[in-house]
Amino acid sequence: MSHESHEACCLQCGGRDFATGIHIGLTAEIGDVGLSYKDGLLLIGTEPMRAEICTACGTIRSLYVENVNHHWRTR
Repeated sequence: MSHESHEACCLQCGGRDFATGIHIGLTAEIGDVGLSYKDGLLLIGTEPMRAEICTACGTIRSLYVENVNHHWRTR
């Protein structure tokens, strides 16, 4: 699934070049920063988050997950 851009320019600097699909990770621990989901009755998984950023100023334009087909944990 590709993440589509909805705006033509950065709201902070007016830049028009964006990097998409940037992996958000931890620096000192193993694992991903992401949203939790149920995978069966007992197993819990984490769907990694991705970011879209302006390459001119570094403003994060959006955060998203690539695979939305999960039973998301709400509690």
